[in-house]
Amino acid sequence: MVLGSLIPGQPRSIAPGGNIDTLRQFMQQHEGISGQDFDNILLSAIDVLNRCVSPDVAGSTQGLIYGHIQSGKTAVIITVMALALDNGYRNFVVLTSDLNDLYLQTLNRIQSSLHSFVVLGKQEFGDLSTGVSPNAPVIFVSTKNPTWLPRLSQFIGILSRQNETFIIIDDEADQASLDTNINNNLPPSTVNREITILRTSLISSAFLQTTATPQSLLLQDEQDPFKPNFVVVTEPGGAYVGGNHFFPNDNFSNLPHLRLVDLIDLATLNNNQLPTSIVNSLFVFLTGAAVLRLEGYLENYTYLLHTSFRQADHGQAARLVREFVTLLMTELMPGGQLSNTTINGLVNAYQDLQATFASLPALQTIINEIRNSIASTVVSEVNSSTNQGVDPNSSRRHTIYVGGAEIGRGVTIKRLLVTYYGRDAESPQMDTVLQHARMYGYRQNELPTIRIYLPTHLAQRFYDIHASVNAVRTILLE
Repeated sequence: MVLGSLIPGQPRSIAPGGNIDTLRQFMQQHEGISGQDFDNILLSAIDVLNRCVSPDVAGSTQGLIYGHIQSGKTAVIITVMALALDNGYRNFVVLTSDLNDLYLQTLNRIQSSLHSFVVLGKQEFGDLSTGVSPNAPVIFVSTKNPTWLPRLSQFIGILSRQNETFIIIDDEADQASLDTNINNNLPPSTVNREITILRTSLISSAFLQTTATPQSLLLQDEQDPFKPNFVVVTEPGGAYVGGNHFFPNDNFSNLPHLRLVDLIDLATLNNNQLPTSIVNSLFVFLTGAAVLRLEGYLENYTYLLHTSFRQADHGQAARLVREFVTLLMTELMPGGQLSNTTINGLVNAYQDLQATFASLPALQTIINEIRNSIASTVVSEVNSSTNQGVDPNSSRRHTIYVGGAEIGRGVTIKRLLVTYYGRDAESPQMDTVLQHARMYGYRQNELPTIRIYLPTHLAQRFYDIHASVNAVRTILLE
């Protein structure tokens, strides 16, 4: 739905064509998007494109695509580009986070979905050997980085496309794109300046911002070129689970997917011990993953542990988790014997999961499945020191991520069953906290196993933010 008071001009006739037909088939076969959900995505894309500058008209506009966290905004972006190609557009720019994981995630998703386009990543800017035909539709994918943005602008000029209409998509537009110096009486911040240079160098463009946290964009001055003059509010598909599932009220002790814990005691970590609550959560994770596989969902599952801001704490926590996995593996292998600690941990996990499953296999059957798969477990420390990121297609049955800020905005963590928040946000701003809600998404099959371990005050923060998001969406939909 479009925010009527902000719609510029009159809607045009937008017709889906062959590229949309191909994309529909791809998304149904490879991404599990139902026909009905794709139709809803297409309606949003038509709304967006109706408000963009026509491909044969000079001018500019800017708009916002606003959707829930992990609700499929990238699918909307990709559908907008396919629909635009069906309707005469052929020049596109996608701006992503400067986090390499997110950049590669977006680049790979576009490359695998849109085969009628030349798709150029940032490393190819300036490389004429890529052989771009003058008439070929092109998607330039760049990070919001002061090195790559000028190269992008220059490359568009080299290709002599600056006099054509562009659709520029700014993913996570409230991150890095806005002028962070606006209140300091300083020149515009570097990324903001370079995006402005790119936009003003083009004779015709539509600047489309996407985010799940639009407050800073909507609060820009009326004349600011980064304030959207139209808004399209997207609706998630039927299998989406988010704040309405996990934080429907503030009775946190009785919510089925929440487990209230204290902040991680770093002294305990430094004393070579995992807090009992982390151990319990690991048993719940392994038990839940085993149950899903026994039910026929033969997938690889993930666990996320936020420890602290200090990378030394990440390393210590990762080492202790690896020791836990190794000890459990030793007990489960032939010749091993389950300790009382392990037996109690598995029994408690089983009882925990009974709260959200209609029925469970016998505990011994679950233990046998854990025994069969425990060797396929990897513990990954994710931060700038290790240079490890989130693997979008992990090949192991269990992936346990330990880290902090690197596991944040925009990064999709597939089949995430357990999230443990053992730390507070360094700067607990609304968008920062909400963007860490990696457990939101299309997880209906996994929903009975999903657990969120967090302190009460952080649960309250998520609840308050969820209520605020609902209020904003209500206003925009009226």
